[in-house]
Amino acid sequence: MSTRIIIQHQGGAKAHQIEQFPLQGGLELTIGRDPACNITFDPQRDDMVSRRHAAIRVSSGDPPGFRIVDLGSSNGTFVNGQRLQGEAELLPTDMVQLGVDGPCFLFDLDPRPTQVPARTRLIDLPAAKPTRITDSNPEPAEPPASSAMRSPPMTGPVPPARKGLGRETVEGMLTAQRRSTSRVWFYTVAGMLACFAVGGVVVYRSGQHAQKQVADGYRQTVTMIDAQNATINKIGEQYQKQKVMSPADIVDTYGNATVFIGVRWRLYDRETGKGLYHRYGCHKDYPALPCYVRLAEGNIVRWLTTEDEGHSNYEIGGAGEASGFVITEDGFILTNKHVAAAWMLPYADSSKAGLVVDEARPGKAFEFKPQVLQGLHPAWNPELGGVIFHHQGPMVVSGRRQRVFEGRNDRLEVRFPGSRLGIAARLVRASTDADVALIRIDPTQKLAKVELAPTDEVRKGTAVTVLGYPVASAKSIAEVRVFENGEFRSTYEIVPEPTVTPGTLSLVSVSREAPGVAGTTMVGGRVFNPMGPVYQLTAATSSGNSGGPVFDGSGKVIGMFTYGSSENEAVTFAVPIRYGRELLLLQRR
Repeated sequence: MSTRIIIQHQGGAKAHQIEQFPLQGGLELTIGRDPACNITFDPQRDDMVSRRHAAIRVSSGDPPGFRIVDLGSSNGTFVNGQRLQGEAELLPTDMVQLGVDGPCFLFDLDPRPTQVPARTRLIDLPAAKPTRITDSNPEPAEPPASSAMRSPPMTGPVPPARKGLGRETVEGMLTAQRRSTSRVWFYTVAGMLACFAVGGVVVYRSGQHAQKQVADGYRQTVTMIDAQNATINKIGEQYQKQKVMSPADIVDTYGNATVFIGVRWRLYDRETGKGLYHRYGCHKDYPALPCYVRLAEGNIVRWLTTEDEGHSNYEIGGAGEASGFVITEDGFILTNKHVAAAWMLPYADSSKAGLVVDEARPGKAFEFKPQVLQGLHPAWNPELGGVIFHHQGPMVVSGRRQRVFEGRNDRLEVRFPGSRLGIAARLVRASTDADVALIRIDPTQKLAKVELAPTDEVRKGTAVTVLGYPVASAKSIAEVRVFENGEFRSTYEIVPEPTVTPGTLSLVSVSREAPGVAGTTMVGGRVFNPMGPVYQLTAATSSGNSGGPVFDGSGKVIGMFTYGSSENEAVTFAVPIRYGRELLLLQRR
């Protein structure tokens, strides 16, 4: 199906009408009240439009380019609320208004080529606000007494003396002599046994001493080997620290582990399961402004509804392209939370102005008098829920002032360098402390992965290398011709290749304790950055690089590229990699 240019009229005599034009190189669509223009407006009702007001020019190329030029109109041409000076680039979902109070229309493509992304929004850096905080043997058991044993004395009968020297006397003398000889032999054998025992004890003790000497020698040898290994490891660590990888070495080693991520998410009402929309054009004179409701309590909230009203309202959600990096061989990937779980962060409106109406109260007359307020941008975190109103009037649905919302990724796809095929991913965890999220894919092979720095020991002035897929980089497009349903058709797919951006770690912003000052009322506190612990870089890259790895000179990932500054394009920021390591821990150590 060929791409068409879509013009969705948001205001004026042609409000809610859609015009379509086939996309072709060299095309110029003129805009004005002249009947000869391609996009014409009512000569009477759209009097803010000049006869030949502006033109949209299409340049040939792959992808094609779109520019809008003012043709000397009387009331000027505005793109996204900014007055056009000469000509400017035009991207899908840009809002074009002809004159300050003139009609407006939304520029889009259908189908939208993947290589032509919508405009990316930048964040504003909040101001720092310091905060002060204040600070905060069993008794040994007595050994058991030893018991003494006594042996009773041994006694024996005394033979009575015999009188006379007769036969009995001679026999007694012979018996005594035999007893004496037996005692001699007994003592001789006992002495020999005692000698053998003493010799055995001496030999045993000599063996024990020899064994002790062998064991002592073994322990000394093991200690010496351990000391030599520790010395070798220390020398290896010092060599690794001194070894510096160039940006070319880093992309050659870890380029395949840096992935391209495509995402689209929406916010839903948990009770009904319906998608949520932000009401637009609640007054005919301001069809392109978002609507807000001032509650009875005085606070201003978005006019949220579950009705689309003919595609005139804006769905709460977002889409974009980003980067990530593989950290395990089985498919775990780190990226930014604002990429994989954007509903957990403050939601930004495309318009800084809006229409505010007072909440309609039951039983009271309601007069619809919206006010136009500039600079209207109330902070709102979608996952915290909100109030849903009827699409016809600012009345709370079902009388419930707070509903539970949930975000979902309708599309979360990962693509590897050099491949036009994507693989579906799912959200695993999102950090509550930093802009970091963990996602996972189910690979069919072991994946190349990066090496995470084990500590946060970094120094200002360190050279860094950022890998990723910034939107501003040149894209490689693969054209594939397929035959389906009896006809040929062509498909176009992005083949990602990581971009290398060298830079310097220019500032390390971390929280620390502030000591008190003697002789004053300052008792100490905490010094912190409202953006949280971040690394400030001089690696100037654009959106799309969010979630990409930041390497130090040794090839270790020390941070994750997060966002740029709306005030200075050369200033960018990264989140310390410790927040990524923490997402891998399930149990305390």
